[in-house]
Amino acid sequence: MGIPTGMTAAAGDLAQRAARLRPLRGTLALAAALCLPGTALAAKLGGAVGLSSQLVDRGIAVTADTPSLQLAGYWLPAPGWSLGASASTALDAPGHQLLTTIELSRSWTLSDSWQMQAGLLRYDYPGNRINRLFNRNEASLGWSYRDRLSVSLAAFELPDSYRGRWYGAADLTVHQPLPGQLSLSAGIGISQAPPALYGLDYADHYSYGHAGLMWNAGAWSVEVDRVFSDARSIYARRGNGIWPWVVTVSRAF
Repeated sequence: MGIPTGMTAAAGDLAQRAARLRPLRGTLALAAALCLPGTALAAKLGGAVGLSSQLVDRGIAVTADTPSLQLAGYWLPAPGWSLGASASTALDAPGHQLLTTIELSRSWTLSDSWQMQAGLLRYDYPGNRINRLFNRNEASLGWSYRDRLSVSLAAFELPDSYRGRWYGAADLTVHQPLPGQLSLSAGIGISQAPPALYGLDYADHYSYGHAGLMWNAGAWSVEVDRVFSDARSIYARRGNGIWPWVVTVSRAF
């Protein structure tokens, strides 16, 4: 079934976020919650709140394995356009921002089944100097087939560590509905990256992905994902790294 016209901008935006694995595991369920029926998506404003066991950004653990509170919202200023923002904070350190994002996107309905979206994104990691090395400016282009398949390409810059140098990434995500308000989700991706910053020993790129199960009921969403990555973050070098399972509970409003 195609996406209704009034939902095109926001749903297209969120579908492409899923195509990037958001690139954040732990926020995919939060983004998907915004797409649930009956969540006032037809309005020009909306959002979601959620709890996640860990934040994983395109295969990189950007937090230790500690729960975080997340807020996400969007505004639809004109047909096909959307402006979204999100913020995450650690539960054991209230008020300490882990990550903030802002995205401007433009989507097009190509047919009853296909959509395309272009976006400009900013990922900001407040806090210490090491975290800020992962700040990212990104441009993306993606396509989605109904709610079953999403593909995206991205080019990004790390302005606080490798200013002026651009890297590429590609993601593929599939989604299969199941009985009982359940669905399967799986995705793979590959990204270029500076080896020293991303803990790469013998290459200038790495792969990542996830496989998981999602449950939706009205405005509520629960997602459990098994994640993997060839790269290591600053937390891996501190003896932590990605916890193999990421759990997110969210509610749209």
